[in-house]
Amino acid sequence: MKESETKRKTKDPVRETILQTLIHHAPLAVLLVILIAASVLLELLPPLVLGQAVDRLTDGLRITASLAAVYFAFSALGGLVNAFREAAITAVGGKLTHALRSREEQKLARLPASTYIASSSGSLTARFTSDADAFESMFSSGIVSLIADLGAVAGMLAVIFRKSPGLGFLLLAVLPLLFAFTRRVQKRMLSAHRDNRKAVAVVQGYLPETIANIRSLHVYHAENFARKRYDDAIGDSFRATERTNLYDALYSPVILTTSAVVVAVMMSLAGLQGPFLALFGISVGTAVTVIAYVGKIFTPLESIGMEIQTIQGAIAGVGRIREFLNLEEMEEPPADDMAKDADGSAEDLCGADSSRNSGGNTGTAPAETGAIVLKNVTFSYDGEHPVLNHFSLDIRKGEKVTLMGRTGAGKSTIFRLILGLYEPDSGSVLVNGKNPRSLPKTQRRSTLACVEQEFHSVEGTVMDQITLGNPEISGEQCREALRLVGLDRLSDHLEERYSADLLSHGQNQLLSIARAVVCNPEILLLDEMSAGLDSQTEQLLLTALERASAGRTVLSISHRTSAITGDRIVEIA
Repeated sequence: MKESETKRKTKDPVRETILQTLIHHAPLAVLLVILIAASVLLELLPPLVLGQAVDRLTDGLRITASLAAVYFAFSALGGLVNAFREAAITAVGGKLTHALRSREEQKLARLPASTYIASSSGSLTARFTSDADAFESMFSSGIVSLIADLGAVAGMLAVIFRKSPGLGFLLLAVLPLLFAFTRRVQKRMLSAHRDNRKAVAVVQGYLPETIANIRSLHVYHAENFARKRYDDAIGDSFRATERTNLYDALYSPVILTTSAVVVAVMMSLAGLQGPFLALFGISVGTAVTVIAYVGKIFTPLESIGMEIQTIQGAIAGVGRIREFLNLEEMEEPPADDMAKDADGSAEDLCGADSSRNSGGNTGTAPAETGAIVLKNVTFSYDGEHPVLNHFSLDIRKGEKVTLMGRTGAGKSTIFRLILGLYEPDSGSVLVNGKNPRSLPKTQRRSTLACVEQEFHSVEGTVMDQITLGNPEISGEQCREALRLVGLDRLSDHLEERYSADLLSHGQNQLLSIARAVVCNPEILLLDEMSAGLDSQTEQLLLTALERASAGRTVLSISHRTSAITGDRIVEIA
C-alpha cells in the first residue's frame, strides 16, 4: 500500500472536515466562541446584583434605580446574547453539515462497484439523511450547548466557593454522584440509540425493496412475508426507543429532587452558629444569590443530561459516516494518464473530435479500434469461490465476439472486469493495452460503452437520458445517435421531459444503445439485449445493434443462437 493511501486512511475524515470548515469560516467560529463566553458571564451576573439588592433591603436601605437598571440590563442583554448565540450555532452547524454531506457525495463517485453490491440502498441512504441530521443535532443541540452549560456550572461553583466555602464543598460532594448517575444513564442510552439506528437502516432498506418487488409479492401472495419483515424491524426500533424514553424519564426527576434536597440542606447549615458560622454562614442577600445559583446549577446539569443523550445518539451516526468515508476507494489513474486527462486532448474528450462525433455517422468508428485481452484471470466476489479460474480471452481490434454459457458461468463478471468495476484476484485485464481502471474519466465513454439488459433512466429530459449530464455532448450528437438506432421521432423532443411509460420495452432498449454510442466508443459491450422481446421487436433491435456495431470491437452475451451476429463464439464453461 502506498504511503499516501496509508496516511489518508489513518486520518479521521469527520474531524478533518470539521477542522477545515471551521478554518474556512474562522470569523464565524470566533464569533460563536465570544458569544458562548458572553452568555456564560451574563448568566452569572444577575444573581450577584440581586444579592446586593436584598442585602441593601435587610440593612434598611433603598434599592437604587441604577441597581435595578443594572439587574434588568444584564437580564435583557443575557437573553439577547443567547439569541445571537443560537443563531451562530445554527449557522456554523449548517456549514459543517453541508461540508460533511458534500464530502460524502464526493466519496460516492470514488467507491468501487463492490461497495454498492455489498451495501443495501437503505444503509447508504441513511448516511446522507438520518446520520447527517444526527451530526447536525450533535453540534447544535449537543456539543456547543454542553460546553456553555459546563462553563456556567464552573462559574457558579467558583462564586459559591467565594461566598461560602462550606456550601461549595457540599455541592462538590453531590456533583460527582450526579455525574456517576449521568454516566450510567448515558451508556444505556447509547446502546439503545445504536440499536435504534440499526433498525431504522433496515427499515429504510425494506421500503424501496418492497416497492421494487411489489408485483412479485402480489403474484406469489407473499404480502405477509414482507409485512412480517417490516414489522419486526419497526418493533426493534420501537423497543430501542422505549428504552431511551425510560432512561430519559428517570433522569430529570432525580436531578430536580436532588436540587430541592441540596437547597434545604444548605439553608439549614447556613443557619448554624458557633464554629460553623465561618464555614457556612452567609448573609440574606448571599443566601438569595446562592439559592439562585443552586437552581441555575442544576438546570444546566439537567440540560447536560439531555445534551449527553443527543451526543450519544449522534455518535453512532457519526461513526457510520466515518466508516463510510473510510471505505476503500477505486485506484486513481497513473500520473501520466492523469496529466493527459488534464490537458484535455481532442481525442480524449467526448465530442471534442469533430471528425468522429460532429456531423458524421455515429456508427462509423475510427480506423484504429480497441482490443480486449484477459490473460489467466482468476476472480471471486467473496475471496473464496472463484467465478473465473485462469480464464483467458483475446479479442482483436474490430472483432465481434459472443460469449455463451450457463447462468452463473461468469459472463457478466467478464464485462465488469473489462469495465474496470472490479480488479482480478490474479492475472491481467487490458483494454487497448491498459488497465481499464486506469483510464481517465474523460476518456472512458469514448473507449468503452455497455448496453445492459434493462434501461436505467434518470430524472430529466430525453437528452439527459443520453448524455447523463455530460455538457460536452451536443444536441446534434444525440440526434445522430437516435437516428442510428431508429428513434428518429425523439430527435425533435430532446428538451422534453422523459417518461419511460411513453416508450415500449424495446424502444427503451434502443434508447440505451443511443446512450452507449453517442460518444462513438471504440469498444461496445452488449449484455443479452434481446431477452424478453418478441420476434418483431427483436429484429428491430438487432438491426440497430448491427448499425451501432459497425467498425467497432464488440463483445456480447447471448443465450440464443438466433441473436448471434458476431465473428466467433466463446463458450464459458
